[in-house]
Amino acid sequence: MEKYRIERQHMLHEKQRIERGRHPLSLPRALPSQDSMLSRWHAAVAARSARIASGPWSPSSSGSDSTANSPTRAAAFLMRPRFAGARLRRLLIVLLSILLISICMVRLSEQHGLAVPDGIRHLPWGVSVDKAPISEKKRPVDEPKESEEVATDATTRLPHIPAKIWQVYLDFKPSAVSMTYMASWLLHSPSYSYTLLDKGGALGMVTRLVDMATAQGGKWRVPMYPDTFRQSTAPKKANGGEEDDADEKPEPVPVSMEMADLTFAEDAVQQYSAMPRRVLRADFLRYLILALEGGVYSDIDTQLVKDIRDWVPAQFRADTRLIVGLEADSSPPVHGTTYEVQFCQWTLASSPDHPTMWTMLDRILKKVRKIKGGITGPKLTDKDVLEITGPAAWTEVVFEHLNQVAGTGVGEAHITWETLTGMKEPRLYGDTLVLPIDGFATGVPHSHASQSKSEQTLVKHQFQGQWRDDKG
Repeated sequence: MEKYRIERQHMLHEKQRIERGRHPLSLPRALPSQDSMLSRWHAAVAARSARIASGPWSPSSSGSDSTANSPTRAAAFLMRPRFAGARLRRLLIVLLSILLISICMVRLSEQHGLAVPDGIRHLPWGVSVDKAPISEKKRPVDEPKESEEVATDATTRLPHIPAKIWQVYLDFKPSAVSMTYMASWLLHSPSYSYTLLDKGGALGMVTRLVDMATAQGGKWRVPMYPDTFRQSTAPKKANGGEEDDADEKPEPVPVSMEMADLTFAEDAVQQYSAMPRRVLRADFLRYLILALEGGVYSDIDTQLVKDIRDWVPAQFRADTRLIVGLEADSSPPVHGTTYEVQFCQWTLASSPDHPTMWTMLDRILKKVRKIKGGITGPKLTDKDVLEITGPAAWTEVVFEHLNQVAGTGVGEAHITWETLTGMKEPRLYGDTLVLPIDGFATGVPHSHASQSKSEQTLVKHQFQGQWRDDKG
């Protein structure tokens, strides 16, 4: 390279001499031929510059000495000041780009768990698990140790309730579905599967029940309570007790749960199709889904406020198999309800094969068979719906179950509506977690419920469904 630097300096010196008229070949300044001399000189400089640019490292060059020094000469040529600045800028741009991409990936991983040891995170576009095993996390003081939990799901932290969300929309229309409400369930429930059943999916569920009932001669057995429905709670009717017998004897103790076969469901498809009102079928399906699959059911017009895995206090998670919430807590009963303390069924959560779900299915099918004329018969009133499939019927079965398992968790030996009225914190009775009025019924205009979201609010019901007055 020193050789070419000297040649370039010599060329510049010759240029200066030509311009000053001192070169032996130059003519006086006044002569026009000096311009042609400069043109020839520029052409010579351009040719020599091209030869230098191609350099001895060019593949066309020859000579062992030039070839041996070609990498060093090429690097020296490319690192000249006018090349080095551009290369440095490009290098800085690449490094900054890599740094920004790395920061974005780390933040995305922290927020959405894209890189976790146990699996892939499920946002609306995938499935997730917690970023660290339970053993590696700081555990609250009141949270059970791993050895105390049975079949603990590290994702949901609810050992017995599957990570499944179910909703039903029999007359499904995409334009009628609120994406805001649906998105609330997806965005707040990483790792949970989500299923929206329409008419076809609903019929498939009922057909599955019939297949179980007819398989092996109906020998499939499930837990349920006998069809006595004796109320140890002695709940009062909303009509002021017109149906109460003045000479009624003290209520007997609750009957025990038993294992029963599924022969009661052999004609479930026919009975389901014959239900005279759509709301009956929708109610029947929520109990059926949870009996077969377990998980969380919620009406299509509900909005999830708090993550499902945070519904249950840590000290109750290992035992909870059923989650119910109050929809009314008032004496006398609120207009449109049946009992002072009544449980809602627009949101439910349970383990599979829970006896309350099978008991409701048995009860509904037996009552539907007694409806004369089926779908072509007289329309049922709203009161009939409430007592066959709705909150009144559900409340009776839940109280039956609570008294079956009473005594666990809060030391209650006998559970009546007075036991639950005015409750402000979740309570565990056996395997059943009972939520206060704000849990699922925030915003109702009674029962001292909060009118806006509170710390206890888990689900917000928008009450957009129209089923009363023979609309559903």
